[in-house]
Amino acid sequence: MDEEFIKQMWPFEKMEFMGVDAEGTARGLLCIWNPDRFRLEECYNSRQFVMLSGIARVDFKCTIVNIYASNDVVNRRLKRKLANLKAHLKRWNSEVFGNVDVQLKRAEEEYHKFDLVAESRTLSESEMLRRRVVRTLVWNLSRRKESLWHQKSRIVRAKCGDKNARFFHMMVSSRQRKNMLDSVVEGGVRLVEPDEVKQVVFNYFAKRFTEEWCSRPKLSGIFSSINSRQNDNLVAAFTEQEIWEAIHDCDGNKAPGPDGFNMACFQKCWKIMKNEILQFMTEFHENGKLGFRFE
Repeated sequence: MDEEFIKQMWPFEKMEFMGVDAEGTARGLLCIWNPDRFRLEECYNSRQFVMLSGIARVDFKCTIVNIYASNDVVNRRLKRKLANLKAHLKRWNSEVFGNVDVQLKRAEEEYHKFDLVAESRTLSESEMLRRRVVRTLVWNLSRRKESLWHQKSRIVRAKCGDKNARFFHMMVSSRQRKNMLDSVVEGGVRLVEPDEVKQVVFNYFAKRFTEEWCSRPKLSGIFSSINSRQNDNLVAAFTEQEIWEAIHDCDGNKAPGPDGFNMACFQKCWKIMKNEILQFMTEFHENGKLGFRFE
């Protein structure tokens, strides 16, 4: 840090300071003090904190710590809103949406009763009206059931006709069998205990992502460079249009993340979640890291 620049911020003549330059996601830190009021004895620093130990005024021993930490208020608010939304959706699913199979069975039984009555006599006007209502209900519930299995199977489009729940059920079972890791073979021995399987998987990926370079290769030669305007465009903050286009272009039917929400939720509820998502992306752009993870 330039001492002349720091003096412009300090109103007193005497000055001592300690600073840490910005590095990666950590912003720079700067501590300035008057040596007549604080006498420094020891100091420690890292990329995210500066700690000063000394005597203030005459005989007051104190330690001053200057810490950099990102502001996770926006992140926590978005996480809390999604958690509340999940709780309300679960209640809505049990109280309003209901068990589709049970509702469909009841509606089909009622519709079948009207068919039996119609074979023996003419239905009254109220019975005909009710029959049309039940027929519509059966159709809607059948489509709803198909949609549920469609989501669970993650088939992009149905190839075997409408209301083919058996096909979707087979796809769900197939995906589950394919994705399930119930054992691994290590050194010719099959391991089935969950803890052993986890450890083998961890060791495998730790080895895969461990760098074994003795020395990194160096590139030399003439490379194309960008101008300052292009550089400003690359590091510019995310705009609302960019964020919306990225969300809109995603396949909403893909598997949900750890929070349980797939992209279709954010696409449909963009107007409701927009402010928190924009603030979340702004903080990510400023800090260069995600402040939390969904659980």
